[in-house]
Amino acid sequence: MASELIRCLNSLPDEVIERIGSFYQCRARHELCRALLQPSQFKQSWNQLSSLERQVFLSFLFSSRAGVIKEREGEVWAHERRLSRLEWLRAMIVLRQRGWIYAFRNARHERVYFCPLEIRQLFSRFLFANESISWRDEREVLPKSEPGYGLGQALFHFLARLEHEPWHLTKTGDIHKKDAQKWDVELGLESAALRHSPWSDQELPPWVAFLLELSRWYGLIEENGHSLTVHAHRWHTWLEQDWEEMMTDLYWAVRGLVAQRMRGVEGDFLLLEEVEPRQWMPLSQWKAMKRCWYKEKGKDARAGEERLDAFIAMMVGAGWLEEGITKSGERCVRLTELPPWQSEAAADMPVYIQPDMELIVPSHFPLAQRKILAQMADFMGGEQMLFYLITDESLRRAWRVGMTAEEMIRHLASWSGQPVPEVVARKIRAEEKRSPTVYCDRVLQYVLPHPSVREQIRPYLSKWQATLLDDGRLLVPQAMEHAVTDWLCEAGLEVTERKQTAIVPTKSTDAQSFKRDSPLDWRIEDDVPELEAGMSGMERLPRLWWSGLHPYRLPMKRELIQQGICHGLRLKVERNGEQQIIFPLEIQERTGGWWLKAECHGHQIQLSLEQIDKVQIIAE
Repeated sequence: MASELIRCLNSLPDEVIERIGSFYQCRARHELCRALLQPSQFKQSWNQLSSLERQVFLSFLFSSRAGVIKEREGEVWAHERRLSRLEWLRAMIVLRQRGWIYAFRNARHERVYFCPLEIRQLFSRFLFANESISWRDEREVLPKSEPGYGLGQALFHFLARLEHEPWHLTKTGDIHKKDAQKWDVELGLESAALRHSPWSDQELPPWVAFLLELSRWYGLIEENGHSLTVHAHRWHTWLEQDWEEMMTDLYWAVRGLVAQRMRGVEGDFLLLEEVEPRQWMPLSQWKAMKRCWYKEKGKDARAGEERLDAFIAMMVGAGWLEEGITKSGERCVRLTELPPWQSEAAADMPVYIQPDMELIVPSHFPLAQRKILAQMADFMGGEQMLFYLITDESLRRAWRVGMTAEEMIRHLASWSGQPVPEVVARKIRAEEKRSPTVYCDRVLQYVLPHPSVREQIRPYLSKWQATLLDDGRLLVPQAMEHAVTDWLCEAGLEVTERKQTAIVPTKSTDAQSFKRDSPLDWRIEDDVPELEAGMSGMERLPRLWWSGLHPYRLPMKRELIQQGICHGLRLKVERNGEQQIIFPLEIQERTGGWWLKAECHGHQIQLSLEQIDKVQIIAE
């Protein structure tokens, strides 16, 4: 479903839809959406773009944050590539007229440009279809290590531990470093995988910082300034997913977070999603494709390759990519069999219970059941198979959440499909007898005024696990409420709940709650400007400045050059009878006069304003 694109189109008024639709010979929104996602139509429109417009469009794949570019960032991008602000604005207008880019105002009222995910995916498929990939045969590549379920297992373990042991924050609201380091060891993820990511520069261990931010992104944790724990309702809802749903949802959450925090990796995600599952792709080809599509030079090219290496390391650590090497030393990558790439559900497997209290659990064990398991046993690690150990401490944890020995044994028998080994059951029962725990259960109270009803109910007390007191009160576990109420109604009695004045609790403000900064929550600019709008602000510049080379006094010359820098315009200057085209970068006052730093034919030069005889702004 084209959700991002549809929401953008639905936010625009009818007249704007008609203007965009006129380019595709359609008027209705659904027709326009279908036309925008038509590969043949996209190819035809792409071929009509100039090389500059193509380069600006490609920046939404290789220089954006999840398809978002702030106007100021775009102007800096253009300036670094020696494009004028006017050229960049006109290219952006063309892309908006095509329905590929939409303008918004974010929470800070900044103008941002957004390319919907469906357009980005169509764009990447179009680029990828024109590439010839030399896949490496599986026999040619030696995997560096066994693929694991890294992030899926780590996030569950992180949240399960946080539920059992909430983090107590420091007076400044920070996390104790010792707690974070302890958890980092338990997670078992390689910190080197995040070495060049935004999470490596924090005081917390990288993966702990990443999982903390990811949990906030999900809304799965809450903070009150004193402690940090799971958000009970959202945690419970998250656990209701099956393993495949969870891993697919997790991928898209990680994708959204990483692409927003790491500028430029959006294109790597899109390329990754076009790779054939289980096919080894040479990393050199990945880099070559990016260089072909998005030409960067010098330090920008090196920074791009470093970002790709950081992206590969992160996705290998998270479990979605596998890295290998050929006999000739060529690095290759391939998708693992994790969702969302795996289409078939994992086969059901039992839990194996060892006499030494160790439990061997399949990695795709249902999340809701794994939560119960985590309450009674300590996670010891594992990838394809998980290892848990029932310890004295884990049993005490189970008693604290109200689990009895018999409930625990029933769970183990259900998961394993066979009776629990006697030595394990005996150990659990013995620990319960030594436990100082006092159980507290919530029950429902029914008041039965008629002695005849009490006598009729006595045969059902055992079935309902209920207690009948001498004064006619019937105490029933909450789980039996429907069974008891139905029986009483069938007996001709009316069951009425006593209403008591409730104390309304203070609503939690969730002081540290995390809100995703999504373009779809911002205010869309409901117009598509004409090309002439790209001149905005420049129409106020004196016409004389554009009309030809003229001599000016120093104050006017300085103002003309300053406006050229502000609007990203090129200048034609004349010195000693020689003319040259320059791109002005900065104007400075030094001892002895004013100087201009500019670029000419790829080299930086310094010009004294006194030496510039004539100057002109070049119309583009």
